[in-house]
Amino acid sequence: MMDIDFLFQLLNESGVSGNELSVLNLCRERVADKSEISYDRIGNLFAKINSKESDTATRILIEAHIDEIGFQVTYIDNEGYVYIRPCGGIDGATLIGSFVDIQCRNESLTGVVGRKPVHLMKGDEKIKMPDCDAVWIDTGFDAEAVKAKVRVGDYVSFKPNAIILGKNRITSKAIDNRVGAFILTQIIDKLPTISDKQITLAFTTQEELGCKGGAVAACGETYDYIICIDAAFSSDVPDISPRVVGDIRLGEGAVVYRNGDVDRNFVEQILSVAQNYNLKNQLSANYAASGGTNTRNMQLTGSGNVTATIGYPVRYMHTPVGMADLRDIDTIVKLIIHILEEL
Repeated sequence: MMDIDFLFQLLNESGVSGNELSVLNLCRERVADKSEISYDRIGNLFAKINSKESDTATRILIEAHIDEIGFQVTYIDNEGYVYIRPCGGIDGATLIGSFVDIQCRNESLTGVVGRKPVHLMKGDEKIKMPDCDAVWIDTGFDAEAVKAKVRVGDYVSFKPNAIILGKNRITSKAIDNRVGAFILTQIIDKLPTISDKQITLAFTTQEELGCKGGAVAACGETYDYIICIDAAFSSDVPDISPRVVGDIRLGEGAVVYRNGDVDRNFVEQILSVAQNYNLKNQLSANYAASGGTNTRNMQLTGSGNVTATIGYPVRYMHTPVGMADLRDIDTIVKLIIHILEEL
């Protein structure tokens, strides 16, 4: 059974890129009794299984970044309005009217994102896509109270909002890539005893700020295989062409990438495993051909690594209402476990 309650916990926790500690702590608590835990200096969390295996054991890294898009406070004016900059690629159209949480020193402060009413806009203001320069956060407090609580550099996340839609769809902030982190925890829960392999699960930080955590993670040790898990663009909504991102649909299984960031022989092994176990899969040559996930940095570390990327289809990526399918999540967990058994 999939642990939906823990998935909701992960999705609803605040963990903007650069401020992931509370989410890392949730994952650490989940996997600590089944693995050897360690961190590196950028904050990546590693859960190692069979850490005492000999040097001849096959060494495999499964990675998912744990951070979400959000904001940082840049300025508080004399009226108490809070101004922000983006952490990661934010769709400006989703900002207006959003509820947000400011992560202050000892508390979380709720506010709303506002701007000038449309009735008072002139000329291009009415049609211009809003960005962070054109909006502010209103907490309802006066300036003195706000300045006593909020500091420049405080992180801001969208308000927790995870819900199930229909039978199998989950929508929330932080779908990208908290679902990937959840998959790692499910793998360690369901993985049978594998004595001849040393498996490391990496919950990495700051992907949305330039794939930084992934670059550091791959430098720590040498691995025979690396699999990165991340969100994949779906094309089953209006105005997204399968000619660009592939024919990728929610509920149709794992997205296996065939682009410049992956080892083609390893990908064929993965596809063979999926076929042998009758697990749904979809092919994509996207993510911007190269560099859209942590895979690229991991591929280029040292003398090069054997890498693969497995994605779960997502609608409305980088908005507060990203949507994924629970069946795809389950399929990816099963696929990776079988890969680990057969490598």
